[in-house]
Amino acid sequence: MTAQIMDSSSTPPTMNILEAIFRQDCYRPFIESWDEVASHTLRRLRKRMLAFGKPPSDDALYKRVLEMSPPDKPNDSPSDGPMLTIDFKLSGQSLKMFSTLSQFSTALDAGMEELLVKSYFPADELCKAFFEQFAS
Repeated sequence: MTAQIMDSSSTPPTMNILEAIFRQDCYRPFIESWDEVASHTLRRLRKRMLAFGKPPSDDALYKRVLEMSPPDKPNDSPSDGPMLTIDFKLSGQSLKMFSTLSQFSTALDAGMEELLVKSYFPADELCKAFFEQFAS
């Protein structure tokens, strides 16, 4: 099976996954559970801003993504679990994935506090089979 998930030639480049999630010309149209994902993402960004003293770059990012397309049904749940399930619509199929966010830090390396790794994994057998077939 050969499928193109997204036409990258028409997508403006962004190095920020948060912007890509909120942009109509990036990942936004492919996320079926977008209100939940957007609300979760905004809560995580707000928590990061509070934890690190609201850096101007994070404040500007927060305002930019809200202007792009705010969630229709914001969810201000006080607790977020260790992972987020995301429902994607890719190549005509609904795919469930879960996302984890890892942060590295040490007492002596302030730069490591800014290193965040976001990973996506199949949440069910259908999604796993889709990506196995897509990769082959």
